[in-house]
Amino acid sequence: WRAACCCCALALACAAAPLCFERDSQTTARVPAPGEISYQIHSYNDLRQWPQLLRRGVRHFKVDPTYLNSSMCAQILHVNAEDGCLPLTHDNPVAALPQSAAVRFDTLQSLLDFVTLPSNRHFFTTDRVSIALCLKFRDGNICGNRRAMAVLRQFFAAATQTIFQAGVNVEFILDGALTPGYVRGCMRSEFQPWVSTWVPSRDPWEAGFSDDPALGYDRFQVLDMQAEGLAAGLWVDIMRHFTYGKFSADKYPLLVWEPSDQADFALLSSLYLAGRPHPRGLMFSINIDPARFEVFTATDRDSSDTAWNFAFPSIVNATQPHVVVVDGHTVVVYTDAQTGLTCWATREAPHRAECLTEELSLLPPLSVTAWDPARLLISDYAGRYCVFDVAAAHSGGPVRLAHAAYGTAGSSSAVIATARGCVFGACALVLLVDGGASCGAALRVNGQMACLCESCVVKRGSVAAAMDDARGLLLVVAAVADQARGRVLAWTLRLDASTGMVSEGPNLIASTVGDTPSVSIVHHDRDFFMCVQAPTVVAML
Repeated sequence: WRAACCCCALALACAAAPLCFERDSQTTARVPAPGEISYQIHSYNDLRQWPQLLRRGVRHFKVDPTYLNSSMCAQILHVNAEDGCLPLTHDNPVAALPQSAAVRFDTLQSLLDFVTLPSNRHFFTTDRVSIALCLKFRDGNICGNRRAMAVLRQFFAAATQTIFQAGVNVEFILDGALTPGYVRGCMRSEFQPWVSTWVPSRDPWEAGFSDDPALGYDRFQVLDMQAEGLAAGLWVDIMRHFTYGKFSADKYPLLVWEPSDQADFALLSSLYLAGRPHPRGLMFSINIDPARFEVFTATDRDSSDTAWNFAFPSIVNATQPHVVVVDGHTVVVYTDAQTGLTCWATREAPHRAECLTEELSLLPPLSVTAWDPARLLISDYAGRYCVFDVAAAHSGGPVRLAHAAYGTAGSSSAVIATARGCVFGACALVLLVDGGASCGAALRVNGQMACLCESCVVKRGSVAAAMDDARGLLLVVAAVADQARGRVLAWTLRLDASTGMVSEGPNLIASTVGDTPSVSIVHHDRDFFMCVQAPTVVAML
């Protein structure tokens, strides 16, 4: 009763003062350390998704085992389980599926099998992987269900044995109906030494400040704050003012479940950053894509430099926008849908967009790339390119046009692809062009031009450039899809001050034309390897 009154008083106090859970304007928000604001993946209950997630760096998971009795196991999973089973599903499969449906579910046992598969085991033997078990039990108090407890004890024994024998670095955390809440006294002694989450809105309030083993409070070791509804930041703000109770120096991050909107992520991050930093940081339990989370929270994770999230109010009619970073400055290049002009805006001056004149504007689709450390190259298929000097962006000014050269809107030469190469600090602009009637495929390097194939008909191709400082050479590899003969051809080129431009080729890469061939140059142990990838062929030149 005292805990309930204490909790209600705190909630009412914050509800009466909206600033209690709004952005804290009285405290200067600090910059978080790299990785301080992170995430836990929730409800990815199909284990076929996990290899991709693990390769993307996910190391914190929350799954949703749901207890089904023996008859439901036979109906849903088509298995004979006397005491019941534990499929991984957030929702009730009995209510959601027709009785005749044959649906595949992973289970807690298949999770253990996944961890020890030879193809997956290395993920679980290096970094520590935490897996929260948010049990769904829909038949009253689980402590009174002998069969359900038997199934859970069987899994606990199997998981303990798997972790020991396989040598995997996996930690299971009790969540949902597995926590020792008010009505689940049996969980105080079950499944030792696994720790439990503590949700301040529903678990004993005193357990957030005490480790009394007689009451099972020692099992609560992960602060898990609810962040849903109109008062999304309520519990984060309350616990922040209590310096997170006994969890202030814990080995587990502060956990928040389960925002999905960008505004909620911004609010919760700002509340956390306005308070005392936690040694393990803030972790959001999410069931959105990790890439979406990284973009939503990028503003609050500037020091991590993994994503950007900022507004450009001046861009209102953009088509085919390109984002590029030049000399540490972010530039958005786009075509204005109403005027057809080539325009751009910088992060330093997001309220001011600049546009080329009608005579100089390029025709979409545009190709946008960083040319050298302080210049931006924009080209189009009409045979034109512009190079912009972005140095003015240091003072917040607009990007300045350095020069516009090569061709006009009516030129017979069209730019297929662009690259940049530098030798001893001098940079060369490399253009792979369709020379029209004069040359089907040509390379232009600064002022020099080499015709690669007079009889080719080229609309798609790729080019890459690299510098060989040891020999003073600019190395170029180009590949084109020749529409005339249905083939992919490639050339290599060397450029130095004494011999000028020397090209070798053509090399027949493939006898069929698919997507645009890709090229790359790899430097390894003083040697350069030039790679061309066609529809079904990878070749080294």
